[in-house]
Parts: sequence; structure tokens; C-alpha cells
Amino acid sequence: MKATEDKDKRKKEFMDELTGIYNRAGFYHFTRELLDQNPNMQFCLVYWNIRRFKVVNNLFGWERGDKILIHLADSMKEEFGGEIATYGRMERDNFICCLPFDVLSKGKWLRLGEVTYAMGDLDYHFSCCYGLYKIDDRKMSISVMGDRARIAMESVKDNYMCSYAWYNEEMWNSL
Repeated sequence: MKATEDKDKRKKEFMDELTGIYNRAGFYHFTRELLDQNPNMQFCLVYWNIRRFKVVNNLFGWERGDKILIHLADSMKEEFGGEIATYGRMERDNFICCLPFDVLSKGKWLRLGEVTYAMGDLDYHFSCCYGLYKIDDRKMSISVMGDRARIAMESVKDNYMCSYAWYNEEMWNSL
């Protein structure tokens, strides 16, 4: 009985209740394990946000907004379930994943940002913006790596002509 309780507590501690994928703590924990277990692989973090998601909630309501978030999480499970990867929901409509660089270079991750919601006869399309951080210092905390990917994402959040940016030191210095 105690082992089941511990497992349930750990699951609750590391899983996002709405989407069923890692929460922030789970992503940090399991990404650290992933990097430690694969020292010879090159990884990248991808941090993304649904642009103007507040409008989604205002137009369709929180319940439908939650369904879109669940759909996005399910898409991550489907896309990366067979890969050496971690992924999670950081907060609200902010998601993150850690992928081998060769998986990232295939470009499949961009499909995750193609969010369409059908309501009646109309399809509503929402776009995402992404920040990418190529992990070059594995000793750095996962939190700082995530911050770097988020900074890159923030640099294109209001630029509808560009959906993603790679992190560089100038971004950090400009803060």
C-alpha cells in the first residue's frame, strides 16, 4: 500500500493535472536524468507559446481552451513518444521539450504549433512562437536552459513573420 501511495504522490508531484504530461518540476527532473543518461548525444530545448491564447479563452471559454491545451499535449506524446525526449507544460499555454538535435533538425516539432479548433462550420487557426536553445553546457541547471529557450521565444512573440529564434548570448545580455 505504501509503494502505491508513494507512486501516486510522485506522479502528482511531476505531472501536469490537466494535460497528463510533465509539469515544470517533472520536466526539470526527468530532463536532468535524460542528459545524464545520454552524455554523447547533442540536445536542444524548444520552448513555445500559443500566440494570443487569452483570446482563445475569451472567445470559446476556458473549457474549450483547456481542450486545445490537452490536444497539444497529446500531439507531443504522439510526436515524441518513441524518441529519446522529455516534454512538459511549464504554465498556462507554455510548453517545453528536450530533443536530440537530429530529431529537431527534421523539423517535425514545427507541426506542434499548427493549432486548429473547429467550431460549427468554422475552423480557427492559432499559431505558436518558439525559442530554441542548443545545450552546450550540461552542468547548467535545466531551469536556466529553459530560461534561455524562453528568452529566444519572447524575441519573436510579437513577430508574426518569424515563428522561432535560436538563443544567443546577446539576448541574455540585453536583459
